[in-house]
Amino acid sequence: MIPGTKAIAVLENEGSYEDLQTVFSAYINLGEPDSASAKLEQITNLDDAETDWMDISGILLSLTTNSKTWFEMDSTQEASVRDIAAEEGSSLAKIQAQNVLRMVYRDTFPDYVDEEEYYNRMQPEHSLHSLYINNELSELTVFPNPANDEVTIKLKNPSPEIYNIVVYDVTGRKQFETNCRINNTGKTFHVSNLVEGIYFIKLSDNKKKNLTTKLVISR
Repeated sequence: MIPGTKAIAVLENEGSYEDLQTVFSAYINLGEPDSASAKLEQITNLDDAETDWMDISGILLSLTTNSKTWFEMDSTQEASVRDIAAEEGSSLAKIQAQNVLRMVYRDTFPDYVDEEEYYNRMQPEHSLHSLYINNELSELTVFPNPANDEVTIKLKNPSPEIYNIVVYDVTGRKQFETNCRINNTGKTFHVSNLVEGIYFIKLSDNKKKNLTTKLVISR
C-alpha cells in the first residue's frame, strides 16, 4: 500500500468531518477526481458541512476534472475565491482561499495562516504529515528552506553508508526517491520539478534509522 493510500485508509476509518475533508484533498492531489467527487458528495450530506468549504472544493474539483490548476480559474471562480478569502473569522475554506490567492496573485493577508498550520491546530493527532514526522528533526536539516531550484540535505553525524531519501507531498504521495551517500557538507538535489507547496523529506538507513523534516517550495 503506497503512503498516500495508507494515510487515506487511516483517515477514512476515523470518519470525522475534518478527516473526510483531508481525504477529499488527498484524492485531488493523487489525481483521482472521481474519488474526490464521491467524497465531496458524501461530505455534502453531513449536517456540519460548511458552505464556503463546499464552494471552494467544488471549484477545485471542477478545475482538476478538466486538467486545470488554480492558475487557470476563470473570473467567476476567482470572484468566489476572493469572497471566501474575505470572510470574517477563521475557517479551512478561508485559509485555502487565501493560499490560492497568495500562490496565484501574490496577495498578502494580515491574518494569513497556511493550511498545514490549520490542520496542526485542528487535528494534530490525525493530520497527514503526522504519519511521517518524528521527534528527531534536529539530526536532519535541509537548506535553503523555503527552496526554489536546489536543496541541500545535511546530517548531524553522517556515516559512510548509503541512505534512502524519499520526498512526499502533504498527502503522502511519493514525489522523489534516491539512494546516496551524505558527507559532512551534505548532499544537494534539484527540486525544480516540484510545484510550490509543502513536502516532507524522509531519510532512512539499513540500521532502521528514520528521520523526517519539512521542506517548503516557494517561487
